[in-house]
Amino acid sequence: MSRNKIKLLSVVVILSVGFVLAMAKPSRPMEPNNLHEYRYALADLADHLVPVVVSIKTESKAKAPAMGNFWEQFFFGHGFPSEPRQAPRTQGLGSGVIVSADGYILTNNHVVENADIITVTLSDQREFKAKIVGTDSQTDVAVIRLEKNPKKLPVAKMGHSKILRVGEQVLAIGSPYGLDHTVTGGIVSAKGVHNRGITSYENFIQTDAAINPGNSGGGLFNLAGELVGINTAILSRSGGFQGIGFAIPIDLASSIMDDLIKRGKVSRGWLGVSIQDVDPKIAKALGLDKIHGALISEVFEGSPAQKGGLQSGDVILAINNTKVSDANVLRHEVAKAKAGQKIIVKLLRQGKEKKIEVVIGSREDAPELLSDAGESVSSEELGLELANLDDNVRRQLKMKKNENGVLVRSVKEASPAQAAGVLAQDVIMQVSNKVVQSVQDFEKVVKQSKGKTLMVLVKRGAGRLFLVIERE
Repeated sequence: MSRNKIKLLSVVVILSVGFVLAMAKPSRPMEPNNLHEYRYALADLADHLVPVVVSIKTESKAKAPAMGNFWEQFFFGHGFPSEPRQAPRTQGLGSGVIVSADGYILTNNHVVENADIITVTLSDQREFKAKIVGTDSQTDVAVIRLEKNPKKLPVAKMGHSKILRVGEQVLAIGSPYGLDHTVTGGIVSAKGVHNRGITSYENFIQTDAAINPGNSGGGLFNLAGELVGINTAILSRSGGFQGIGFAIPIDLASSIMDDLIKRGKVSRGWLGVSIQDVDPKIAKALGLDKIHGALISEVFEGSPAQKGGLQSGDVILAINNTKVSDANVLRHEVAKAKAGQKIIVKLLRQGKEKKIEVVIGSREDAPELLSDAGESVSSEELGLELANLDDNVRRQLKMKKNENGVLVRSVKEASPAQAAGVLAQDVIMQVSNKVVQSVQDFEKVVKQSKGKTLMVLVKRGAGRLFLVIERE
């Protein structure tokens, strides 16, 4: 080997050994003060936030079934004595957030709905009875108030969910499974999540901070210690947390809260149109340079939209300078407007942009809604709440008189029906190739169908599609 090659090899070996030694040398430890600040940053924040979150226990009296009904005959036979029985009481667990020093607490409607007795436990273990101030099932928001106002009541600092960013760190605080004041952490996974079949008005914050049964009504906080959401639901096949939780944005929850405290109910604006998202095919047909806006498919007679001059086929692009990216944004913008308020609607009509002034109406003046269809029946196995069709529903769905089926009023979260893609306000026309004309028909066909799968024919809007529901 030449002398030059030996020298080069020696240099490479020395450099390699030096690099290894440098890598093996421990890095300089963090200064004690900085280490303490880093290590306990979230712990200090949790200490500050836990007191503003409460545990909620509810008790309600269940309706006693009438004697001699089907289930008593099925289990006990015709000879079962028809003596009056005391109705059982049901209990529930949830969470809430203190939003005022005089005892107002923000929570979910499903936490306190139909509750006869509400007991609130503070972080210092003091217990107080509370009463319902108001509830709104369409957003799953409720406000309760402590009957006796305790002294030195901690209050949550309100944030702004509108400026919350995807990837931002958050803490979820609540009482999952009755484990009071549990703190979990994660990030904002997505914003503006909708079409989940959880509530009528959906604009959820999605997070991977662990949320479990009992967390409902608890707070979602940013690292500034501000309340940015009210935890409300999870997406799960097992019933437990699987990395996808949903919170109501505080901007929406606080506006609903204000209405409930002031009036005991929520006042929503009404435009009087049927709308749908703009998909790529529609955008191309209308000559849109990008996929955005809400397409009007129908304008109701005598509605604010008709009076203002809106037409079927218009694409709404903005309301009062707020861009309308899809139909869900439009629904929320109209809902939060007040009756009598004038709005400027920017739209596209036959390739030309126009601006039209419309006076918003009251949702209370709207025609009877599909949610007001006849008495509903629950299919617990599939996770469906169903109702028979009537003439009013057929008219709103533009169904022919000879078209039959059952109306889906709601779809239970994490149910087989939700997993299959069934949505609220679908009409199930067939089950396993058998026509269903009533809820009773549906129950009968489901009961008689063998196997783990059910193929259902669904009418959705003007179209139909087959969906496969897998039984658990």
